[in-house]
Amino acid sequence: MKDEAVAAVIGMMLILGIIVTFLSIMNAVYIPSMKAQSEVIHLDSVRHEFLAFSSDIENTIAEKRAMKKSRILELGGGDVLLNPLKSSGTLSIESPSFEDQYMTISTGSTEFFGNSISYTYKPVGNFWIEQGYRWEDGVVNVTAGPSRETWLEFTNAKAALEKINETANTFLEIKGERNSSIPTKCSSITISYVNLTPDPDYSFSSGNGEGSLNLNSSVVREIFPNADHLIITVRRGKPLPYAVFFKAQSDLETLDNEYDNIGGYYEDPVSGTLQINIDNSLFPVDTVIERNEIRISAL
Repeated sequence: MKDEAVAAVIGMMLILGIIVTFLSIMNAVYIPSMKAQSEVIHLDSVRHEFLAFSSDIENTIAEKRAMKKSRILELGGGDVLLNPLKSSGTLSIESPSFEDQYMTISTGSTEFFGNSISYTYKPVGNFWIEQGYRWEDGVVNVTAGPSRETWLEFTNAKAALEKINETANTFLEIKGERNSSIPTKCSSITISYVNLTPDPDYSFSSGNGEGSLNLNSSVVREIFPNADHLIITVRRGKPLPYAVFFKAQSDLETLDNEYDNIGGYYEDPVSGTLQINIDNSLFPVDTVIERNEIRISAL
C-alpha cells in the first residue's frame, strides 16, 4: 500500500512538472511570439489608416469644398487569448512653427499665411519593435525610435520628392480670368491655396483603445479690388516650399505673358520672393484669395 501511495505522489509530481515546463515554455517562447505577431497585425492596420487618411487629405484639397472625414485606428495592440495585456500608442499633430509657414501672400493691404503640419503615431510598450508612422507633405514615413525614419511607399529620395512636388501642385494655384471684351486684359486673379493647421484643443491622443484622425475642411473666399501688386514669399527650408516656389513661379510667369495689364514680374530666389504688378488704371483687376482651411485633430 505504501509503494502504491508513493507511486501516485511521484506520478502527480511528474504531471505537475510537465505542466510547469509547458507553461514556462509557453511564457518564454510561444506567448511572446504570439504577442509579437498580434502587434505586427496591429501596426499594419495603423499603416493602412495612415495611408487612407493621407488620401483623404489629398481628396479634400482636390475637391476644395467644406467636408469632414475621420479614420479610426487602434492605439494599442499585442493582446492574445492567454495574455490580454496591450501596448499603448500616441497620436500627435505638430503645430506649425514660423518655418512651417511655407508661404505668405500679400495683396498690399492684407497678408495670408499657408501652413503645413505633420501628424505622428508612436507606439508605447510595443511587443515587437518601436515602429511608428509620420505623415508630412503628402508622404507617409515609417519611424523607428526617436530619430530613424524612411519612406513607406518609396525606395529612394527621387520618388519621394516627385510625390512632394505633386502635392505642391495641389497646395497652390494662381490663375487669371480674361476680360470678356478684351482678351488681352485680365479681369481677376485667383490665388487658391491650402492652409493645414492642427485643432488647438485636440492635437494629442494616447491610450490603448481606439483613437481617430479627423479633418474638417472649409473654403474661405475674399476679394480685393484694385490691388496694385501681388507678392508671394516662400520659405524654402523644406522640400514642399521649394516645390511651391516653382509652382508659383510658373503660374505668375504665365499671367505676366498672357495679359498686358499685368507686368513688372520680379523674383528673388534667395529670399523666395515673387511679385507681379497690376495696372488698374483702365481695366480694374480683382485679386481673389481662396483659402482651403483644413484643420486636423486627434481624438
